[in-house]
Amino acid sequence: GLSPLQKTHAPHTAAMRVAVCAIVVLWLGSLVALHAWVGTTETPACHGQDQEAVEAALAAAGDLSTAAAKGTNTAAQRPNQPDKPRTATYKDMHGMHGLHRGSSVWCTGDSVNTRRCKFRNLCMHRDTGAGKTRFAFFHGNETVVDGVPANRNDPALLTLSSVENHNLQYFNYDDFPVSALDAALFQSVVIYPGLSLLFRRFKPDNIMHAIHDDFLPLYFTLLSLSSNDDINALSLDTNIRLVSLEGIERMLYGQLMETLFTNPGKMVLLEELPANQLVCFSEAHLGLSKRTTWYDYGYDKMQGPIKDKSVSGRDLRQFEAFVRARLGVAERKAASQQHIVLFSRTMNRLVVNEQALVKHLEQQLQRSVVVVRNENHTFAEQVSLIGDAAVALGMHGSLLIMAMFLPPGATLLEMFPFAVPGNNYAPYRTMATLPGMGLQYRLWENPFEDKSMAYPNEPPFYGGIAHLPAATQNQIVNTKTVPPHKCCGDPYWLFRIYQDTIVDLDQITYIVRGALQHHNRAQGESELQGATPPGASVRLPGRVDAVTCTTATQATQGSGINVNIQWNAPWNVAFMPRGSVTYEVWVQELQKMWRTEELGLVLGEQDGLVPDKTFAVWVRAKETQHSGHGPFSDRCLVKT
Repeated sequence: GLSPLQKTHAPHTAAMRVAVCAIVVLWLGSLVALHAWVGTTETPACHGQDQEAVEAALAAAGDLSTAAAKGTNTAAQRPNQPDKPRTATYKDMHGMHGLHRGSSVWCTGDSVNTRRCKFRNLCMHRDTGAGKTRFAFFHGNETVVDGVPANRNDPALLTLSSVENHNLQYFNYDDFPVSALDAALFQSVVIYPGLSLLFRRFKPDNIMHAIHDDFLPLYFTLLSLSSNDDINALSLDTNIRLVSLEGIERMLYGQLMETLFTNPGKMVLLEELPANQLVCFSEAHLGLSKRTTWYDYGYDKMQGPIKDKSVSGRDLRQFEAFVRARLGVAERKAASQQHIVLFSRTMNRLVVNEQALVKHLEQQLQRSVVVVRNENHTFAEQVSLIGDAAVALGMHGSLLIMAMFLPPGATLLEMFPFAVPGNNYAPYRTMATLPGMGLQYRLWENPFEDKSMAYPNEPPFYGGIAHLPAATQNQIVNTKTVPPHKCCGDPYWLFRIYQDTIVDLDQITYIVRGALQHHNRAQGESELQGATPPGASVRLPGRVDAVTCTTATQATQGSGINVNIQWNAPWNVAFMPRGSVTYEVWVQELQKMWRTEELGLVLGEQDGLVPDKTFAVWVRAKETQHSGHGPFSDRCLVKT
């Protein structure tokens, strides 16, 4: 223990130790380049409480030497602290972040839409005068380029968004020798240490696009990048820095993105990055997971579900569980207590008789109706209210993406204005009917033109047609079904989709009543459990073991030769559904295959075998549900 006198002087003694240690660290920081030159970057540092005090003092002074000496990412060690990039000249980078050794890149994927890349020392330069943001890759003695195609500019290396084939989302970099870092343009370098995910939001002011194009791809990308032992489907590594490069302000859904996926201060927008100087990311990942994108918006063809792609509703349910956990949304109510949710629009495409609809539904169905609006409810409140609904209904629009949070067994009823064929505009129907979502879908199209109100004098993108020639206006008004079209400015589509509607109360109530009668939460949950996720989640049998081939001469009914082929089942078949595996037996010389459910097969002369010849036999297991198969067994040779 300290004496009273010692205790009195202890703070001063600690302060002196801190001061001395700070001076030493500052001096050692100037030797970093020398350490790098002689082949080591280890630098002694003060430790314990004194070390923390030194770091705090030096951080306040803007000095980077301590971080350089430690060679660690202090932001990553303190996940609740905002990012503090480090600024220095290129010469200060020696031994600090390895920039002098060059950039490196490792890519997977075989096209601009599927490629994802990991970079070391990827740099960018945001020129505010020219209005350009360019990326720089510095080739040095330790540069590695792996998985980058020779034609990476045709059309680009990768896309920064989950939306495919959209040239505004393309990414590429320009090549420089590492010696270019000595140029005046690159004299000041800002380093973002640790792991950064660089991407572009597609349309961050729209909740449908935010969830489909940004949130879901981000979730599964971050899940693949999270490496902590305690990471699971409901908990990501929120210390990964998110760098959004589209140049759009944060907006409501940008704030929600930060809340869901990262710690405060760990999301950086393009305009928040330092301008007119080199900005480098020690470790950058580019390219988002497209595992869950299910809809093509129709930029180069008619819109509709993405062809030849299998998306599992189980993935969306996993994301839903993550959102509920991250936002602290309470558990769902019992099915008997569930209400009806009406998605309400307040600016355009209105349900004119909305109040009458609410009253009619409540009186006829004896269920409470909750009106959900973006203007009245936070995102978390919407998730909670929708999660307790047996039926959700609303006019076609972005808010219907929130039906993702309906409980299993619930129904989404989508309403369309007059002359808009619902089957041609199906992002929400596609989502609701994904295998594993456990939802039902219903559609209502307004058949009464006199119950619709169009607005020809509005701006064109809100349905106005007054700017068009009179003949074209008449043709649009007299067209009673919107013809197929590409995205996004077709005047026939815009004129009709922005109509207000007086809905038929009895028709809507009839559909909702039927949905309630068929509401089966248990069935929906069963469908969710039974759905098989796409891709790697399909369970395939392993290799067939211990294949034996023996011959025997058969004397009955004339002489002949039989080959008895036996094998053991793959080791994982016992854990697969009964009856889901069959076996294929291939004889190479005969170019023939036989299929059986047994663990053996007998072949004879009637199958093409002849005496005094050697045959090579191969066996593999086949999974019947998805037509997948395991690898071939070792070859079994038999001489007849």
